[in-house]
Amino acid sequence: MKLDITSISQEKGASLSTEGTVDLPEELAPGLRSEGPAAVRVTVTNTGRFLHAEGRVELRLRAACVRCLDQYELDLSFPLTEDYLEETKSGPADEDKDVFLY
Repeated sequence: MKLDITSISQEKGASLSTEGTVDLPEELAPGLRSEGPAAVRVTVTNTGRFLHAEGRVELRLRAACVRCLDQYELDLSFPLTEDYLEETKSGPADEDKDVFLY
């Protein structure tokens, strides 16, 4: 999923919200398959130092029981929280926090 952050990239405190889908590989692991794309809702905020993304990811999986091999569907919903630093502002890596470059 790509976002156009032009409107918030130069203004501290500016944010944008969007939602969309992300295609997943059909087979995620042996016995675990995706049942369509993942739905993503996210708000990206310019903190002045980096872009902070916060939202939610929802997806449906089909899995096989390891004991009886019966198939079942599993709906997952989990939070998404990531920080992105502009590549030109990147300095020494921060050991305590994962920060991705954009």
